[in-house]
Amino acid sequence: MTRNALIELVQRRLKFTDSKKQFPALYVQGAMDIAWQQIIYQTYDEDFQDINFYTKKFSPVAVVEDVEDELYYCDLPEEMIRLPRIGEGVIAVNQLDSRDSDFKPLREQDFRLMSSQEVFRVGGEIYYYVGYKRIYFGESMTNEIAITGVEIDMCIPFSKYDLDEELPLPSGQSNVFVEMTLNYLAGTPAVNTENKNSS
Repeated sequence: MTRNALIELVQRRLKFTDSKKQFPALYVQGAMDIAWQQIIYQTYDEDFQDINFYTKKFSPVAVVEDVEDELYYCDLPEEMIRLPRIGEGVIAVNQLDSRDSDFKPLREQDFRLMSSQEVFRVGGEIYYYVGYKRIYFGESMTNEIAITGVEIDMCIPFSKYDLDEELPLPSGQSNVFVEMTLNYLAGTPAVNTENKNSS
């Protein structure tokens, strides 16, 4: 189901439950973002491997070299949902059109500690850590991989999907998502749209 179809479904259900209530699009959008994030968190808590289903793939993502720090990095292609895991909302990083390189996430402090060790530079793994707006790669990142870019799987907010884009919702989860959204909106005061200044 597309993001737009889910928005329309929520709006139809709102009219059905109480036709007098008028919820601004911003309120509905906020509730849908909260419900989507809750589904992501619940999935991660119940079985962290199932979180792969809720990712969006970005490819290719350009990798550049910071000549001052001598580190390769890429900008996060989109805002992410931050999960309580190493790598946060970045679920996987891969070499474009290949799985030859093994990308492994680290916490920033571990990344900086390991950068002084020889194994960090000569090993086959490409270590990375996720910063606020960037992903930083270790010295095993090669210029060849950087030139072609990388592939990144991320959990992103509901509002960051295009309106006509299919959301990764399993069968039956659409109804759960809509119900969660309506529950969040149930605690939101409706807006009075009556124009008291009209003559």
